[in-house]
Amino acid sequence: MPSFLIEKTVLELDLPPWDAIGSAWFDKFHSALPRAAQAGAILVVDELHTPIDGIFGRNSSHLQEILKRAKSVADHGWLEDCFQPVHVHPGTEADTADVLRGIKNIYEDFHGVTYVDEALTAAIACAKVFLPHRHFPGKAVDLIDEAGSAAKVRGAEEPIEIVEAKKRLRIIINHMEKTISNHEFGRARSLSEQEKIEREGLRFLAEKHKTHETAPISITIDDIEAVVSRWTGVSLDAIRKARPTEGKPMPPQA
Repeated sequence: MPSFLIEKTVLELDLPPWDAIGSAWFDKFHSALPRAAQAGAILVVDELHTPIDGIFGRNSSHLQEILKRAKSVADHGWLEDCFQPVHVHPGTEADTADVLRGIKNIYEDFHGVTYVDEALTAAIACAKVFLPHRHFPGKAVDLIDEAGSAAKVRGAEEPIEIVEAKKRLRIIINHMEKTISNHEFGRARSLSEQEKIEREGLRFLAEKHKTHETAPISITIDDIEAVVSRWTGVSLDAIRKARPTEGKPMPPQA
């Protein structure tokens, strides 16, 4: 590492459009730059040298002058000289299958669902065909994550009967609190009886719709394909026609 980088702080300078700031803010910024320079900070300014269309608009040249007075502006490729790029090759389908097997339990616990093996296979196949601009294993992981999230939301939806019962209960409780505040204790006792009736009705509805049961929702091929359709705009019929052979197993472990 070059000596001028030792014990330096690298900061990104992210500013609003200069037309939108006032003189007080400008004066504060003008005085802050020399202090940053004295502290040895290195500022990274995106599109500093873009004249008109940069992030600072027509005042970009003004900003350059201020920075040059406070700091040394590096115009060479010192980042390329100081840091070595690391190229990460996309994973293969077999690699992705291993990843999905490894994280399956984590996503099942997080979303409260279970993933059938065919859903994981479909995530790999659909990601390969319909998300060609993205890379494995990330795109397949995102598919199973989104499918689990969507299923969790569906499972949280309550029957309209229960929604309405809870609404009535909230109204009664609010009225009861107001009557107590107003010392209308006779009215409060009447509302208390109504509250008990509504709570009993709510318990009955919970039993009727079995909302107390929390069995995990199974994520299937259909759930994966629904996510792909939402993301890409491709119809479900077209996605289903591209399905791999039924029962095709996940790629073997690498």
